[in-house]
Amino acid sequence: MESHQLELWPCHLSPLPDELLSCWLLRIAHGHHLKIQTFCDQVFGKQNQLWNRDIDRLAPPWLLSRLSKRTGTSVLRVAETTISSYQNLLFNKIRRSGIQQWVLPLELWHRKYLGFGIQFCPLCLQDDEEPYFRKRWRLALYTVCSIHKVKLCDHCPSCGTGVAFHRNDQGKYGSYAGNSITCCHQCNFDLRNINSEPPKFYTEFIQDLTYQCAETFEGEGENQFDLNFYNVLHHICKLITATSKHNHFHGYLSNQINAPFVAMQAGRICLEERNFTERHHILQLGMQVMTDPSSIIADAWRNKAIRYNFLKKDFDSMPLWYMQIIDGCKDWRKTLPGQL
Repeated sequence: MESHQLELWPCHLSPLPDELLSCWLLRIAHGHHLKIQTFCDQVFGKQNQLWNRDIDRLAPPWLLSRLSKRTGTSVLRVAETTISSYQNLLFNKIRRSGIQQWVLPLELWHRKYLGFGIQFCPLCLQDDEEPYFRKRWRLALYTVCSIHKVKLCDHCPSCGTGVAFHRNDQGKYGSYAGNSITCCHQCNFDLRNINSEPPKFYTEFIQDLTYQCAETFEGEGENQFDLNFYNVLHHICKLITATSKHNHFHGYLSNQINAPFVAMQAGRICLEERNFTERHHILQLGMQVMTDPSSIIADAWRNKAIRYNFLKKDFDSMPLWYMQIIDGCKDWRKTLPGQL
């Protein structure tokens, strides 16, 4: 017991609820009154560089082990701060490269984030006794905070820069001081001061399902959804944005609920790479389908908005219930005449 105590860092903070690994590590460094880069160089060695990779998604095992040992936190709890903890809930396996299903990319270039991979709720940051960034804010499907009923943000409104809190103390002399984790590293605007906007939902059913999903990641509600649900939702979102002259799924779903026009980036761009406005729109249409997938998919197919071969294309993890739905879309003679 005594030897274990000697291994602890002087400041051995525990991770906060749903805290992101990179944020936790930053708080530990600042708890020692050190800049994050200085702290990591001293305790991990300059040969082990961390900030040129997405450590929240691909944390090296030695880092998790060292954090567990030096903070007195169980390895399991340390692992829960990483994106890998969503395996078997949001995706089948962690990808070592490329786009990870449902995870917003940071678009790393050296130690800079060129993308908008870290979202945040300004009101959550305001409410925090000690502000911190949540793991769920890295998720492409998480666009609203059901706690405060507002849309998330993914950039500084003052300069348009994405969140990169690990860069907040770069270029500053001396030790870290203050609570700058909530400030834009580019212009120093305090992200807590953003005027939060309530989301606009196309239907009450979409709103209810969206908030139910959000609540499960916030720990506020019972988890009603499994990997199959999220795999099908992701596939539906992919169908909505698929580029083909025979695919009218997006237009059909929008017309069914009189959804407003949203300009979409052209080309084969996955959901995770799209901007916030597009993602929120696509997810609403996807949620619309998931409120009653059997009826909505069948009606879309009968109206020639989507073809049978599209419904199953590149869907390797197709659950049985979804397979049974699209099996009813095989016979082209059941479709209605005309073309949308």
